[in-house]
Amino acid sequence: MAQVKEVVTAALADLANHELPLLEGFRGLFGRLVSMHEADPDLTRALSEESMHLATSDHFHKDDEQKYIQITAQILAARPYVRRGDHTTMSHLMVQTTETLSRWMVHDAPPELDRSAATEEAALMLTRYVCRG
Repeated sequence: MAQVKEVVTAALADLANHELPLLEGFRGLFGRLVSMHEADPDLTRALSEESMHLATSDHFHKDDEQKYIQITAQILAARPYVRRGDHTTMSHLMVQTTETLSRWMVHDAPPELDRSAATEEAALMLTRYVCRG
């Protein structure tokens, strides 16, 4: 969980940097998460599965997740080219999507999947979801 916090904190700092395009920030987020899972796939799979079972009683994880959602909503609201809408709901969807896709890419994707291509597509997906036009 400490590694996840480090990755997410660094990614949120990138996303808050208005000089860095959101696409670059999302690339960094997915790249870091995938790298973290790849570093020790057996351990991260076990911890991911365990954390999902404990999610309803794990207030620490839920508090962190809620904090990430609030920060992400603030980041979206501050970016001039992010579309209008409910940024908190958008952030909930983005957090769940990011968490699920990064796990899937390492643990459950077909072996022939090109992870760098999948990371790029995931970053594009989030960028297109939040940006106008």
